[in-house]
Amino acid sequence: MTESQINQILSRLHRIEATIDKIINKDEILRTKQAADFLGIKRDYLYKLVYQGLIPAQKPNGGALYFKRVELEKFVNHPQVAVAKK
Repeated sequence: MTESQINQILSRLHRIEATIDKIINKDEILRTKQAADFLGIKRDYLYKLVYQGLIPAQKPNGGALYFKRVELEKFVNHPQVAVAKK
C-alpha cells in the first residue's frame, strides 16, 4: 500500500469520525430556522410552542432563540398537549 493510499484512507476515516461526532453530540445547539426545519414546522408555529412552554429555548442576552437538539428530540418523541385555561 502506498503512502498516498494510506493518506486517502486516513482522510476518509477523519470524515467518518466527524460525522459520527455530529450524530452523537446531543448538546448541538440549533437556531430557530434549524429547529423548525428539524421539527418539520414553520418558525411561527415554533415560536408559539415556545411561548406555550412546550419547547424549551434559550435566549441569551435577550437576543435570538437557541434550541438544544436533545430537547427537540424529546418533544418529537413525547409531545405534550397544551391545555386551554378557562
